Amino acid sequence: MGLAVQGCTTITNTLIDTARSVLLFLLLLICPATLASEIGLPLLKIYKAKDYNGGTQNWALLQDEQGLLYVGNNMGVLEFDGVHWQTVRMPNQSVVRSLALGLDGRVYVGAKGELGYLQREANGLQFMSLRDLVPAANRNFQDIRQTFSYEDGVLFVSRSYLFLYKNHKFETWTSDTGFIKAFDLGERILVNEQDRGLHELRDGKLKPLIGTSALLGRSVFIAELMNDESIVFGTRDAGFFRYHNEQLQPFAAE
Repeated sequence: MGLAVQGCTTITNTLIDTARSVLLFLLLLICPATLASEIGLPLLKIYKAKDYNGGTQNWALLQDEQGLLYVGNNMGVLEFDGVHWQTVRMPNQSVVRSLALGLDGRVYVGAKGELGYLQREANGLQFMSLRDLVPAANRNFQDIRQTFSYEDGVLFVSRSYLFLYKNHKFETWTSDTGFIKAFDLGERILVNEQDRGLHELRDGKLKPLIGTSALLGRSVFIAELMNDESIVFGTRDAGFFRYHNEQLQPFAAE
């Protein structure tokens, strides 16, 4: 009886060892192919609205100095630490259109009828509104479609107003035709105004960009600063142009 048990045990151990060997062989056979198929592919993960518990439309994306991600969403600002999502809502429950990382490390927020920054308090991340600092006559702004941070302050761009926040107060410019789009070129901010063309925001004034009258009425959608300090403008209806030394010339993009 003892021998029978010993024989059964030996047979059982042999089967187990064989099964382990087969499993190891299959893993070695499959894994290299799987790994090879991933070489060169970006590490992507898609998050749906149900994953981050927010709206289906996202308008802006920003990463701060700690690596946290912020998303301008229909429901507010989404913050993601790589594991958890949280939503910071605006006081008026509006959509967030734009974000900018300030030189002070703050995340500045442009929303519909609201503007301000995020600040971490004892009870979590909070939105701190700056709307009350805007002159009362200019608080009827709608979407803050763009927000930029540069050495002169933080610029909030809406259709009818430019708000420059510096030293805890706002400087304001208005347009009766509309600010179409602004461009952040690092140390320079350009603004395209309907029927008035390109301007540069410099020394506290909105000054016409000399030599760019040919772009008046054009749909300028991009402006890039080149290594030689020239600027390349891209239009939707007339191609590209190179601007250098107050001269504008057609530019053939290669």
